[in-house]
Amino acid sequence: MMSWGEAPFSDEVAPAIHDRIMHACLTLGDHALMGTDATEQHPYDPVKGACVVINIPDTDEAERVFRALSEGGDVTMPMEEIFWARRFGMTTDRYGVPWMINCGREDWQ
Repeated sequence: MMSWGEAPFSDEVAPAIHDRIMHACLTLGDHALMGTDATEQHPYDPVKGACVVINIPDTDEAERVFRALSEGGDVTMPMEEIFWARRFGMTTDRYGVPWMINCGREDWQ
């Protein structure tokens, strides 16, 4: 992660956002999910009508990611076995982002 205050141009951004994240990367296997904190020029507007979905082939890793995203958030559907997945769960993280974590079955792709 890099904060706005750590950026080479930090003297050009408001001191109030120096502690906010300018660049973050969450690596999940071969995939990267990138993000940034909101600023006054680009204020945060909660996600509406969609979820971020992550398919994780390993059940232990799926459970770990679900627990991490659920911490301080709201679990909509606990991780459990379901007809299309060895594990599936839904949560909204502490920032209001809705997530679906899926650990599919080999015979249901």
